[in-house]
Amino acid sequence: MSQLLKNLNYISVQNLPSLEIDISQIAFDSREVKPASLFFCLQGEKTDGHNYIQKALLAGALAVVVDIKKKNQISADIPAIFVEDVRSCLALAAHLFYDKPTEKIPLIGVTGTNGKTTVTHLIAQILSAPDSRRVGLIGTLGGKIFEKEKIIEFLGEGSGRTTPQAPELQEIFAELLQKNCTHFTMEVSSHALDQQRVGACHFKTAVFTNLTQDHLDYHLTMENYFRAKAMLFEGLSENSFAIINLDDPWAERLIAKTNSKATLLTYSINSDKADIQASQVQLSPEGIKALIKTPTETGFLELPLNGFFNLYNALAALATALTEGMPLIDVLEILKKAQATPGRFEVIKPPQNNLPTCIVDYAHTPDGLENVLKTARQIVPSGGKLICVFGCGGDRDPTKRPLMGCISAKLADYNIITSDNPRTEDPHQIIADILSGISCLANISIEPDRREAIQKAILEANALDIIVIAGKGHENYQIFCDKTIHFDDREEVKKIFKNSTAQ
Repeated sequence: MSQLLKNLNYISVQNLPSLEIDISQIAFDSREVKPASLFFCLQGEKTDGHNYIQKALLAGALAVVVDIKKKNQISADIPAIFVEDVRSCLALAAHLFYDKPTEKIPLIGVTGTNGKTTVTHLIAQILSAPDSRRVGLIGTLGGKIFEKEKIIEFLGEGSGRTTPQAPELQEIFAELLQKNCTHFTMEVSSHALDQQRVGACHFKTAVFTNLTQDHLDYHLTMENYFRAKAMLFEGLSENSFAIINLDDPWAERLIAKTNSKATLLTYSINSDKADIQASQVQLSPEGIKALIKTPTETGFLELPLNGFFNLYNALAALATALTEGMPLIDVLEILKKAQATPGRFEVIKPPQNNLPTCIVDYAHTPDGLENVLKTARQIVPSGGKLICVFGCGGDRDPTKRPLMGCISAKLADYNIITSDNPRTEDPHQIIADILSGISCLANISIEPDRREAIQKAILEANALDIIVIAGKGHENYQIFCDKTIHFDDREEVKKIFKNSTAQ
């Protein structure tokens, strides 16, 4: 306790036990408090940790960390540490409790609306290629360890949260360090930045992919959303790198906010001002080819992934590898064998050639859906149609629903509007919001049952058609107001294929 207080920016304390007592756990959920824990009272969107102080103490907490503004509500006999910002103190305490793991090996954080998962996976594949290197990855799909470009260990399924809370995050870093990782790479969400979940992390490299409309249910405005993302770059220090997509409209403002002590590296497809440029781009169903130019080298990229968005993802990962001292020629050789990320433009071929090809993708924003549909259009055979099955999540930014409806109606030949994760909202109202953005409903079907919608798309399509099933990607669940069920778009496609073949 004395060691923690020496580092914690506290205002006052009361009734603490011996300062030489050992803390067994950093906790913020009263249900998980163990004896000798230190309990942090987080103010959440739906609940307030200060309401659970007695429960935490009864479970054996040594003391509670409390917002100074709540001091008058705390009895004098409660062992308490009063602080200005509970969240930042929680992040620092977790960092110290797990012995500062992000100060020991390089940490690469990737932020942006779209592309975080693919970029972190590409970074892990590239950086783990050389002998004696092992890369730990944390993100939407859970924790993983890469060695020689392959996943060698899973540390658990994704929790649905892109970036875990600080104690869980630091515990994972400590575990990855024990497993001899030489690098960490992680997805950094805007919520995590705003809520200080990564507050005490020491980032060697920060990567920015793009900024488009999402999470306005939380941030309210794009300006607030941008400011949250910018926190990652403002917090960089000497000997660190900022890697920024120069083609994004927010790039110049982000560059202006980046800590001047960091080394800036930009990438682009359109600008000759960027440090890393892709030109002579060729797209095909087999992937992408492009000439890559860096300040010191030139090489040819052959990427077995589809679409301009994956070219941007590859450039971000390539730039990161260069900051870690890898030669361009080696990076390009590794990218030739790049593995697609689960649920990201995942192509599912039918077992027989009288059925359509399906593409499952996590696209759940207007920009993401547009990118996926434009890329899918490029591989639709002559005489085939592009069909889109999608919905929008409940309890999330409703303003993007009509935008996504407009995009799907414009870019796909036929659309089936269905449910995503309705959560506490009425699925029919979400669908109505989507339809409000579509001026002509001639090529639109409505099927709230997602399983039925996927089946309808496949059974009504022909062999030349491409079906994009968007919104859930890797997710293997569907959330309703009263229950969460197992549901995986990829499994559903394969079941329908199997049943159709059997008939």
